[in-house]
Order: sequence, then C-alpha cells, then structure tokens
Amino acid sequence: MAALLESDPVRKVNQPDFVVNLAYAYETKDALCLVLTLMNGGDLKFHIYNMGNPGFQEPRASFYAAEILCGLGDLHGESIVYRDLKPENILLDDYGHIRISDLGLAVKIPEGESIRGRVGTVGYMAPEVLNNQRYTFSPDFWGLGCLIYEMIAGQSPFRGRKEKVKREEVDRRVLETEELYTHKFSEEAKSVCKMLLTKDVAQRLGCPDGRVLEVKRHPFFRVINFKRLEAGIMDPPFIPDPRAVYL
Repeated sequence: MAALLESDPVRKVNQPDFVVNLAYAYETKDALCLVLTLMNGGDLKFHIYNMGNPGFQEPRASFYAAEILCGLGDLHGESIVYRDLKPENILLDDYGHIRISDLGLAVKIPEGESIRGRVGTVGYMAPEVLNNQRYTFSPDFWGLGCLIYEMIAGQSPFRGRKEKVKREEVDRRVLETEELYTHKFSEEAKSVCKMLLTKDVAQRLGCPDGRVLEVKRHPFFRVINFKRLEAGIMDPPFIPDPRAVYL
C-alpha cells in the first residue's frame, strides 16, 4: 500500500523538474519496484552536517530553497500537498540541482476541500497538523521554513543537533515556543523564516491558499531569477564531485 501511495503522486506531476521522476515501475512475485531519477549528489542532511561546519552560507541556502519552492509549485499545481519536507528528502543530482523525493506522505486534495491527517516527521510537522486540524497546502510552507532555518543555522528550529528530547517536548516547542536566531541570519533570512514559521495559518507566508508566488516575492529570494532557475540555466552554488560518495 505504501508503494502504491508513493507512485500515485509521482505519476501525477506533469512538470517534475524539481521532483524525482518515476521512470517506470514493474512487479516481481513479491514486490512492486519503482525506478526513479538517479541522484548521485546525496541528500541535504549530509551536506548540512558532514561537509565542514554545519549549515550553509545564505546564497546556497537561498538557491536550494528556491528550487524546493519550484518543486512545491509543481506539486501544488496538481493539488498535491507534500507534508514531509526535511533535509533527508531533498536530493542533489550530478550538477548540483535538487529534487524533492519520497512522496510516501503526499496526498491529492479534492477540489474545493481540505484534509486532515497527523502525519510527518517529528520537529517538522506544522501546528495545524499536530492539532489534527483541517488544512490544504499550509504544512508545506511551514516545512519550507524549517528547511531554510536548518540550512542556515545548522540545526532544526525546535531541536538542537543530537539533543535527546522526547517527541512530546518537541511537539510542545512547535506549538508554544519561538525559534531562536543567531548572527548567521541576515534580516531577510530571519524575516522569511519567521513568516513561514508563523503558527497561525491565516498569517503564514503563502497561506491560506498555497500561493507559491507570494513566497517567491520575499526579499530573501531577491538574487534568484526564477525564470532562469525554472529553465535550468542558473548555475548551482555547489557541484558534486563525481568521484565522491555523499553518504
């Protein structure tokens, strides 16, 4: 069932430039095999934490966030909410571009409706998800805020790296506390994170109707030419070494 759930959203994305492609699928006697885009550059979690000091310089974080935003635009355009944005699910290709992977929790929202589901990863689930409220695309904008924060800070917004803390405490922090900002954040980076990590859905950047364009207009993305980015002609800030293994 999980494999069927994952293959369905992947097949429905018409322009998956920033989402893993499903090349084809086949069955064996006891398995359904999905053949996806080969991504040799590793995942963002590895690059954030295992390539020198934790975190990225802001231009690199902005580039990846912009490509993630384009991927969300592709998904939302098909009425699909992703619901599991986290560094492990963002993969780099041979040229340094990213794609969103692992659509196991993605779901199509019926036209004119909202959904409910307490699903996701601890520390990345939006308040409305934790509270089991109805939503449309708002969890993806919260997840983008978590990702931008983690790429810059070198840790997630509601749990320190390697911090031993119970799930209930992390959920409490998400619902009740404000994330902290260090000198690593420019005013633009702090602003976009705070606006995406707004607990009130009605006030969150991009919400309540899933307006990706609204997020693209934030000053944090001022150096991104989205037309060039979507055409694949913007140079990534990091190109994986073909001889390296990013695991």
